[in-house]
Amino acid sequence: MNGVRVAMLGSEGTGKSALTVRFLTKRFIGEYASDSECIYTKHLCLDGKQINLEIYDPCSQPRPGNLLLAHELQWADGFVVVYDISDRTSFVFAKALLYRIRECHGGACKSPKGKEKRRPSGSKSMAKLINNMFGKRRKSV
Repeated sequence: MNGVRVAMLGSEGTGKSALTVRFLTKRFIGEYASDSECIYTKHLCLDGKQINLEIYDPCSQPRPGNLLLAHELQWADGFVVVYDISDRTSFVFAKALLYRIRECHGGACKSPKGKEKRRPSGSKSMAKLINNMFGKRRKSV
């Protein structure tokens, strides 16, 4: 069984946990207080293959200016960057996160101990997963 790891990233209070719970349960929770880091697991069938999806949901992200994220950048195969459309600072933080992700995954990513580490590319599987799970058109109610 293939595994895909996704990290939810964004400023505190942007809805990372709510999106994760919505994806996993198909239900919306209006108010969600996430006070602990969680790794959720979901087994999916994608193109006839079993996929083990792991979603890392942090309780909060580092404050702007502290974008190390070394653990998350090495652990994850893909990222969901979340921001609040009514909060400009969360958008600026999301842009900085995207820059950091591209910086690390555009080449070799340095681990905290200084060793270079490359993750195998899972972009094709990730694109299919996102298209299958989030890309479906829904009828208006």
